[in-house]
Amino acid sequence: MAQTPAPLDALRREIDEIDDAIQELLIRRTEISRRVGMTKGTAGGVGALAVRPAREAAILRRLVANHRGSLPRAVLVRLWREIFSASLAQQIPLKVAVGGGPKLIQLAREHYGVLTPVLELGSPIRAVTAVTEGEATIAVLPLPSDGEADPWWRFLGRSGDQVPRIVARLPMAAAAAPSASDADALAVTLSPLEPSGQDRSYVLLETAEQISRSALRESLGKADLEPRDTSIWRDDDTRWLYLIEVEGFVAPDDERLGRLAGAVEGRFQHVAAVGAYAVPFDEAELADSQDGGQREAR
Repeated sequence: MAQTPAPLDALRREIDEIDDAIQELLIRRTEISRRVGMTKGTAGGVGALAVRPAREAAILRRLVANHRGSLPRAVLVRLWREIFSASLAQQIPLKVAVGGGPKLIQLAREHYGVLTPVLELGSPIRAVTAVTEGEATIAVLPLPSDGEADPWWRFLGRSGDQVPRIVARLPMAAAAAPSASDADALAVTLSPLEPSGQDRSYVLLETAEQISRSALRESLGKADLEPRDTSIWRDDDTRWLYLIEVEGFVAPDDERLGRLAGAVEGRFQHVAAVGAYAVPFDEAELADSQDGGQREAR
């Protein structure tokens, strides 16, 4: 019987040593995550302060930018998404409500971890309610669109600590979620809004009469807000809601919101920042170099 070459045995021993080191580091990271949760406590009844999508995105960007070698960056993102979700579960009873069909369910599992409990509710409004009432930590919802009879996003303009906010867009990396690569969603939770360093935001504008899209764009320009997309919903003859996706991060106390309110003159009733998300990776950011070397960090 041919014997295994000694150099191969040495390489396998080195892999074993690396595996043991990774295991010890995961144990250490998990313990620190648990201590973080104990230190900052919970808010809103579901550990809202523990959910930090912007911080997760910033960590991922740093790790992807610094990555080198032949391990695909999409695999790196998948590994870290599982680690993030497992760490979050050390701090709070993580549970995700999904207000959509099978594609959104799969997308939620791939983003928040295959072992994270998922409530398959189907109705987007029911999923939002699950977060508000503490039945779920996060809701995964379809992207807003015009013509919806009863859009889930109309509930975001209310004030108070128990009003969910948009905090993430899924998938963060399409290549890392292959079974849901043609699906897109937004995630909402009770967490405060935070910038990741590369963001887009959602602003909700309520008026007493309809505003044309061209007039709305002009008003946004006067407020130094760059629109990407707008969804419109008419409640009745006296209430129009506009969900506007804009470039950059817009905090709830951003002075541009006041300028937007002034720009629509007497038609304004209410304006609020109702969400922000870290811009997902594009194909170029996840592309692997031919020689397996390190990319230049952008």
